[in-house]
Amino acid sequence: MIVACLAWYAETAETLERCALSLAGVCERMVAASGRWYGFPEVPADDRRGQLRALKAGCATAKIELVPVIADGEWPSQVDKRATLMDVACSRGDWLFVIDADEYVAECQLEEFHDALWHSEFDVAQIHGRRVPLKPSSARRPWRRLYRASTRVTVRQAHNGYVTEDGRWLYGDPSAVDLEPCLDLTGLLLLEHDREARSSERKDARRVYNLARRDERLETWEPVLA
Repeated sequence: MIVACLAWYAETAETLERCALSLAGVCERMVAASGRWYGFPEVPADDRRGQLRALKAGCATAKIELVPVIADGEWPSQVDKRATLMDVACSRGDWLFVIDADEYVAECQLEEFHDALWHSEFDVAQIHGRRVPLKPSSARRPWRRLYRASTRVTVRQAHNGYVTEDGRWLYGDPSAVDLEPCLDLTGLLLLEHDREARSSERKDARRVYNLARRDERLETWEPVLA
C-alpha cells in the first residue's frame, strides 16, 4: 500500500481537494498533518474546518482513507511536524509518497508504477516534478518523494531531510550528506507544483518564515546531525 503524506496549513479548499483527487489509483491512504509551526505567521483567513471538509471530500471521491493529524497550537518546527507525519504514516503502509497541498499528480502510468515499487530493492524512489504555470524554467526534474516505510524514515535537520532509523539519508542536501541510491520512476509519474495555488496571505507568511529561517539559522545543513 502507498500512503500519501501531506503537510498542510492555510491552503485553499480547491487546492486540497485537487491534490486528493489526483491521487486516485496512486494511493489508498493519506496521512495529513495540519497546522503552522514556530516562526511561521498565523494566517487570519485560515478556515481549517472548511479545508478539512474539502480534503475529506477529495479523498472520498478518490477512494482514499484519510488519517488527519491535527496539532493543538503550533508545531515546535517544520521539521517536527513532518517527522510526526512520517512516524504516523510508517505504520500504515509499505511506501510513503510525500506531496504538498499545492501539488498534484498530473500523469501516472499506474500499473507500471505500482509494479516497479513492489519489485524494487531500493528504499527511495524519484519521480518527475515540474512547476506550473509553465515557464522557461519549468523543466521536468527528478524529485525524491517515495520512501519505504519499513526503514522507519523520519525527517531531520531540515524539512527536506529524510533519513532512515539506522541513519541512511534518503533525501537531503547532497553537499552535506551521502544519499542512498534510488529507484528511477521519472518516466512513470509526473507531479506538478502549482505556484499560483496559494493565497497572497499564505505566500506572504511563507516569505516571512523564510526570512526568519535565514536569520535564526533554522533548518540549516551545517553542521549535519550525526
